Amino acid sequence: MSAPAVPTEPADEVERDRALVPVLLLVVLATGMIDAACLLHLGVFTAYLTGSLILFGAHLVGVPESPLPAAAAVGAFVVGAAIGARVLRTLRTRRRLVPGALALVAVLVLAGAGTAAVLGVDEHPGDLATVAVLAGAMGVQIAVVRRAAVPDLAMAAATVVIFNLVADSPAGGGTPVRTGRRVGLLGALVAGAATGAAIARWEPAATWAAAAAVLAAAAVLGILRPEPATGTTTG
Repeated sequence: MSAPAVPTEPADEVERDRALVPVLLLVVLATGMIDAACLLHLGVFTAYLTGSLILFGAHLVGVPESPLPAAAAVGAFVVGAAIGARVLRTLRTRRRLVPGALALVAVLVLAGAGTAAVLGVDEHPGDLATVAVLAGAMGVQIAVVRRAAVPDLAMAAATVVIFNLVADSPAGGGTPVRTGRRVGLLGALVAGAATGAAIARWEPAATWAAAAAVLAAAAVLGILRPEPATGTTTG
């Protein structure tokens, strides 16, 4: 019996995905920077809500620290994701959609850095306000990345990526697929976390400002990326 046919993507979609890979890897780098500083100075994750939900549950049963920052992170992320998804659905064309939306995310992250610099992150209300702004920005960002729909980069979920690497390797009985971008995602995440933590040891607001600059660079790269050779106007 012959092996089942493997579904293939249209050539223009494959080219679009490849063009977006470096853009989204920069987004992953910035995300690692943001959440490393958030964890060290705010005690929560603003992009990886699994971590914040675990912290929220732990704080509810007497583990030191308040559950409010984690609750604020989850709530603001939900609001940002809802706004981002709704706005993106109203756009009739996908051309240049990703870079334009990433520019907005960069502005929101920069606003979070400004909030931290002005109000501080070691006392109320500065910590909660900073969490809310950054988590809202990350909610918008996930809406953008999901809309881009690039395989293996639709969400910077290291657990899923590591599993896919193993499952699609000879050790897992599979054939390697998109190994470069998967390894790139893990590397960008680690590099972002290391960079963010290093800067945050000096000043957390500077970490978030630097992450905003990386997101702005991703937006610029998205504008400069070539369109698919077929002449379609997807983005």
